Amino acid sequence: MKLEGNNIVIISNEPWGEIWYSKHNYAYELSKNNRIIFVNPTSKWRLQNLFKPKVKIEPISESLCQLSYFNFLPAFFLGYNNRIVSKKIQIAMEKIKFTSPIFWSFDPYRLYNPALLGAKLSIFHAVDKYLFIHPAEDKLYNNVDLFLSVSKDFELDFKKYKKPILSIPHGISSEEFEVDNEGLTMYETDVKNYGLYVGNIDERIDYKLLEKILIRFSNIDFVFIGKLLFKKDNEIATRIFKEKRYKNLHYKGVKPFKQLKYFISQSSFCVAFMNKKHPGNLISHHKIYQYMALGKPVFCPVFSEYKSMSHLLYMENDDEELMKKLDVFLTTGESQTLNSERINYARKNTYENIFDKISKYMSNLQSIVC
Repeated sequence: MKLEGNNIVIISNEPWGEIWYSKHNYAYELSKNNRIIFVNPTSKWRLQNLFKPKVKIEPISESLCQLSYFNFLPAFFLGYNNRIVSKKIQIAMEKIKFTSPIFWSFDPYRLYNPALLGAKLSIFHAVDKYLFIHPAEDKLYNNVDLFLSVSKDFELDFKKYKKPILSIPHGISSEEFEVDNEGLTMYETDVKNYGLYVGNIDERIDYKLLEKILIRFSNIDFVFIGKLLFKKDNEIATRIFKEKRYKNLHYKGVKPFKQLKYFISQSSFCVAFMNKKHPGNLISHHKIYQYMALGKPVFCPVFSEYKSMSHLLYMENDDEELMKKLDVFLTTGESQTLNSERINYARKNTYENIFDKISKYMSNLQSIVC
């Protein structure tokens, strides 16, 4: 089965907007050869939802739309609510002749019965480590035809459902390998030769390590781009990003996803100082291939999914050893060949290649009726 010429419903736990995660990239890339409806997450249930259970479909591009809806009933009535909203969504899709879709969910907490949406094929795509505690999870996992996973570590989690599982890495758009001079001029930064982090600035970051590095490398600028999502009681994060104690830390706010490559291109190196105790944090990291697409060295902990390319990354779980590696890099640089090696490795995981792997895998599954 080819991933071309299909209607595909992407169920996302993050709304459409400037900040993109895996589900946004999949929607965008799949829309190049398919019609896509991107289903935004719902807001917290309120009483007035009883009087406005409307489904709204808005175009993003010619082949990509976003769909928004309200939960008709509160969480206690999970089953009834799922049937009601699924039916309303299906009716709304039929009005625009969006029928027999592929159901592709990144959200295990809602819309757990693909059949109610008229799906011809259903997929759950695991890009995060889930705890299997929400009542909708088990229902969804029993109802889908296929699991996709960004890590083989997740396969054990889904093995009991006795469904086909395909592990594929995070993807990278072919558009991320090239930057134009006009864009570089437009998004030129006020600091040079900086280390860069792009992504949410939340509890997944190792702020203790970040503060150590800001102090030790006080002559090096670090640029952070992303949404501030850390907890109010996080004293170190507050010192760094709110009180702005360190002059070499430059917070640039949120930038649209397709602009990020211009900031990456201007950086000297990239960082992913992830909290090693956070669940799933040492498996993989979505931005690694985005950094590598422009040949950038990355300083980060040891990600299990990237051990095969450890020679292309500066991975170290010991803080002191990681700082030593950064010091050596800043002092002596690195081999010129690493730049092209990283780019070539990243090209193996373009979305075109990933879609080809998924298509071939689904074609070989005789149990899936398309």
